[in-house]
Amino acid sequence: MRQYEAVEIIVKAIIEDGLAETVYLKGSLARASEDEYSNIDLYAIVEEENLSSFRIKALNYLESYSSILHSRSFKNKIVCVYEVDLIVNLSFHTLTNLTYEDKIVVIYDPKKYLENYEFLPAIYSPEEIGSLVEEMLFTALEFRKAYLRKDELYSFSLAGELLKYLGIIIRTKYDEENARLGFKNFEFEFDEEDIFRETLKLYKLSSSLECVKMQLVLLDGYINNMPILLVEHINLDFYAFVKRKIMSID
Repeated sequence: MRQYEAVEIIVKAIIEDGLAETVYLKGSLARASEDEYSNIDLYAIVEEENLSSFRIKALNYLESYSSILHSRSFKNKIVCVYEVDLIVNLSFHTLTNLTYEDKIVVIYDPKKYLENYEFLPAIYSPEEIGSLVEEMLFTALEFRKAYLRKDELYSFSLAGELLKYLGIIIRTKYDEENARLGFKNFEFEFDEEDIFRETLKLYKLSSSLECVKMQLVLLDGYINNMPILLVEHINLDFYAFVKRKIMSID
């Protein structure tokens, strides 16, 4: 795939310039879930004194692959879109800013900085799951107001926001290592899959209310089977109140 070719050429340019201590991949290429549409998430570890020079030259490294149609620069990151319809994110940081929340593939590491790298997935804590449920409930109340006002477009967009929260919540139960991806690469089996598919079919402007009601049915099943440790972080009275308000809409 063109992603492999792009990585090879860009990394070669980075290594030859001598400013990077280590180069590695994150994202779908590191998780071995890439396809022809995948972006490239490329990272470089750079000594503090070389960060400014690397930042100046980063676009040159990226241009070594192909013509760039558009690019965005941040403090320690450049995102570029190539005319060949490929997106590359090049991030650079010092060793002290290395995080362990993602799977990586090491490409260049002569000093073995990443020899003992250990993937520590950012699993949602019980408190964070409780906050997700709370955000979903507040959004459901906002949906109710918009729907009753007959603000169709806004209520429809809020139904989509609710689906986003629901996807993460479901994933915390069945695929907790990747829960922060939400619906991205949402490819695993789970008990409520049939109901979930029916819920997605209802996500239309004309049936947003039915979609939201089905989402609460799914959330209900999730909460009813939730370990006590998680339930302690959910206001069940608030949940019952929101569910009652939504389900009572004709």
